[in-house]
Formats: sequence, structure tokens, C-alpha cells
Amino acid sequence: MILGHYLSTSPLAFLTRIRTWPIEIYNPDPIIAAVQQKWHEHPTDRNLMEALADLYQATNQPHEAVKFFVRLGKPDTFEFIRRFRLFDVLREDIVRFLELGTGEDADARVEKEPNEEGLVLLIDHAHTITPETVLKQLALRPYFQYRYICALREREGGFLEEYGDLQVPFPLIRSHSPKLQVHGLRFIGGIICSV
Repeated sequence: MILGHYLSTSPLAFLTRIRTWPIEIYNPDPIIAAVQQKWHEHPTDRNLMEALADLYQATNQPHEAVKFFVRLGKPDTFEFIRRFRLFDVLREDIVRFLELGTGEDADARVEKEPNEEGLVLLIDHAHTITPETVLKQLALRPYFQYRYICALREREGGFLEEYGDLQVPFPLIRSHSPKLQVHGLRFIGGIICSV
């Protein structure tokens, strides 16, 4: 009853109570249902999302908690994924995970950098989340595809023949940042010099 009062009057006070009161003194299932309902009415309320992430963690539901970690852009999202081996959740929405922590104030014409920790996780678990799966989901994000292939090439060493067309960034050179243009020209120069 008291938690319900805080939920309806002050999501911040509710979050504080959730974090300070032991879960053994209340039944979390109806609380989660009530918070879910309130969150659907106010989907941008960070306090409600934080409360849901905390409640799902406390009730041993990491698959649900990680979804709120992503929405909140929590920096420890990838560590959470590793700790609970939630690679299936990562596989469901690779683009969203690679967008974690990318700057919102960047120039809209230039594609943002993919999250480096996300790239490392994808490369380290390429046996679980196959390159074909990653590349298919990144089809509308050619720069992310290119960066993934570069990271994969570094791990595997050398040119990856089956992804040859994705390793030479011709379309990207025209349409992206000067940094990528220089990288692309160096890459092309390396190919020409090595022939």
C-alpha cells in the first residue's frame, strides 16, 4: 500500500524505497505489474525504468532487466550481458546495442560511431552471434557493418574473402566523416601497395 502511494505520487520517492527496502517485506509481482502499467502511461520516465530494472534484478529476471538497461543507456549493460550470458537478448537487437552511448549531439549527416564495447562483445562471441546475423541486422547501417567487419578482420587476421565487398569502404568514403575518408584511402592504398 505504501509503495503504491509513492508510485502514484512520486516515482523518484518510489525508486528510493525500492532501492532501500528489502524485497522480502513486499510481494514484488503486483508491484512490477503496477510499475509496468504506470511506465506504459509515462514511457520516458527514467525513475520508472530504473525501478523496473531494479525489480527485475531483485526477482532474478535478468532478461527483463537488461531491456531497461538498454533503454536507460547504462554503461554497465555489456558487463551485465556477459555476467548473465544474455547473448540471445543482444542478438535480438544488435543495432540498438551498438548505438548505446553514442553522442546525441553529433552531426545528423554523419553516422555515429558504434559502441566499441558492443563490437568487442560481438567479435568475442561470433560463435554464438554469427557474422551473418550481425551483418543482416546492420544492413541499413553500412558504417556499423564496415566497423564490425574491420574488427572481425583484426581478430581473424587478413582479408576475409567471404565479406570482401564490405571491407572496401567505397560508398562510405563519399558520404562520411573526413576521418573515415582518410582511413578508407589508407586501406585502399594498402591494397594497391600489396598487389
